[in-house]
Amino acid sequence: MRYARIQDGRVAEIIEPHGLPLEQLYHPEIVDDCVPLTDPEVAEGWLHADGAFVPPPTPEPPADVPIRAIAPYAFRLRLPAATRRAITLAASLAMDAGDPTLQTWLDDLHSTRTVLLDHPDIASGVAMLQAAGLITEAEAAALLADGTAEEV
Repeated sequence: MRYARIQDGRVAEIIEPHGLPLEQLYHPEIVDDCVPLTDPEVAEGWLHADGAFVPPPTPEPPADVPIRAIAPYAFRLRLPAATRRAITLAASLAMDAGDPTLQTWLDDLHSTRTVLLDHPDIASGVAMLQAAGLITEAEAAALLADGTAEEV
């Protein structure tokens, strides 16, 4: 059995007494602050109210710090649907011609959890799209612009 020691409405620590009663290991004031855990995901910092555990809210990034990492889908949505379709078609045609470069870049983009807008691979991929005439200079700049909170 695991226990969460609650302090100020938050899980202060997770206690695993390894089969021993809490009363044998801890002062009664600490035992009074402990709640049995059944959910293995509960961790330090989670909130506890009305007998329920809730993960802590995700902190908002500071307003004055540019967001340079966004979700891959948000990255793709920076382009119009017709442009996204043209890029997919160009990758397919290039693959048929024996050049997997564009498709590999799209696969890498799809497989990541976060697009790091300053990463050299992202910049070279955007440059490749522009050089191939698939996006304009303005679209390239928009792809690499600072992210928004909704895009994270």
